[in-house]
Amino acid sequence: MTRKLQEMSLHSYCDHVDKTVVTKVLPGEFYITNQPQKMVTTLGSCIAVCVYDPKTQWCGMNHFMLPHSNNGEWAGNNLSTRYGNYAMEHLLNELMKVGVQKHDMQLKIYGGGNVNESMNNTVSESNIQFIKSYCNMENLKVEEEDLGGNLSRRIVFETKNGHVIVNYISDLESQMAKQEQAYKQHIEQELKQYEYEIFKQV
Repeated sequence: MTRKLQEMSLHSYCDHVDKTVVTKVLPGEFYITNQPQKMVTTLGSCIAVCVYDPKTQWCGMNHFMLPHSNNGEWAGNNLSTRYGNYAMEHLLNELMKVGVQKHDMQLKIYGGGNVNESMNNTVSESNIQFIKSYCNMENLKVEEEDLGGNLSRRIVFETKNGHVIVNYISDLESQMAKQEQAYKQHIEQELKQYEYEIFKQV
């Protein structure tokens, strides 16, 4: 069984080498499943959290770029999972809905690389500070973390055993930086549009 919501990733394909289903988790998305497969994502300054429950075999991954919006608003459910607080709440709540106990969750967190000089390292540092504070505040068990540095990362999460493979990607740094800058600008534009629509309603 695989739970899929509007915010969850639907980008799946079959790895013909080992005949495994692979699901890409893109920025602003999360995905949970109890089937043996792989979840993959590529990170620059973004953060991805992998959650594994050895008792139920349910697993999940999210991918967020910013810890919160500049004005503290979440801009509704269509934008919320792009921010760390809501990305974590959505992921953990969906896992608990299928029977995962919070104290059984094993977390592995990755990303926060300083790959975009135009952001002056503030995004990556803020993301790292957020996820560490969040896990500590929620008493979540962090089994592994690989945060910071100056390289992009490709994360492969094997759901059958909770194992995560991290590949560092130096030749994609400039590409990742451009993608993340464009994505950040896209978020800001959508947030402004959302705030304008709320203003009109008021």
